[in-house]
Amino acid sequence: MSDVLSFTPRTPRAADNVPTACLRYLEHKRSHGVAQATITAYGSDLQLFAGFLAAADILTLQQVRVQDVEDFIAALIDGEGNSPRTAARRLATVKGFFKWAAKRNLVAHNVADQAEPLRFHIPKVVGPSVDAVQRFLAAIDTSTRLGVRDRAMFQLMADTALRVGGLQSLDLHDPDQVPLCGVRPNGIVSYQSKGGKIKETVYTADATARWLARWIEVRPLFQSRRPCPALFLTERGTRVSRQSIQARIKLWASAAGMPALHCHLLRHSRIGDAIERGDLHLAHLLAGHENKSTTADMYGAQAASKLRNRLRREAPFGDSAEDEPCAL
Repeated sequence: MSDVLSFTPRTPRAADNVPTACLRYLEHKRSHGVAQATITAYGSDLQLFAGFLAAADILTLQQVRVQDVEDFIAALIDGEGNSPRTAARRLATVKGFFKWAAKRNLVAHNVADQAEPLRFHIPKVVGPSVDAVQRFLAAIDTSTRLGVRDRAMFQLMADTALRVGGLQSLDLHDPDQVPLCGVRPNGIVSYQSKGGKIKETVYTADATARWLARWIEVRPLFQSRRPCPALFLTERGTRVSRQSIQARIKLWASAAGMPALHCHLLRHSRIGDAIERGDLHLAHLLAGHENKSTTADMYGAQAASKLRNRLRREAPFGDSAEDEPCAL
């Protein structure tokens, strides 16, 4: 890391100094239920930003100008070799930080919001076919209680296009005190999305409900003396971790002859299948993106290819023998 971005900022006595404000912002996000992984990412971005400002002898928020924010992004790309996509994510963190600071009158306005936006290419994604995902699910050995848990876990993930963090956030449904994140009897799944936001989706497959019901039957065997509210538990009775989920999908994917399969590909498969059917609204609901344009940009290539093939197959033009070219 360059000297500019690794500079250790000095801490002035003023209450509105940059490092102190950054810590307050992170605590604010934590108190609002933002996931720890997101807090860690925000903290890393803001640490770089505070170090860059300190190297320029900018110690308080009021001293920061639009040009300083743009110079910081330029240093990330030109000096650190960050991709425009990574730099754009870090710029979004800085914008959120200044938005928070402006609401608390720590700054007069959000200078970061006036910075030149970064343009980057959103990669097109194509997930495995639904048939391939079904083969993976069928390869899970459900003769053991751990296998039943894994089948229910990955069935739900594949059906609702949940990210690992969303799956991990689910709690057991309690009719007396309905959890913020969980699967309700009517099929609505509330989960914690990126950034700590609570979102909802709907699973419609009866098979998913049956596997969840079967898991709920054996779940008490996983409970320890200190009950855990999580929907999916480890054998020690604790909430299943990201690492555990990823390790289990590798195990069963290898058994199915699909060693390259990982959790996010289940999500891509489900969303891609929905958009291939020509229903962008349903795909957007499953993806949980803020804007439909994001869903369309990421999965549009897959949908366009599928629709072109359908057009050739189901509505061919000039395919009749009578349409042979005639001599002039």
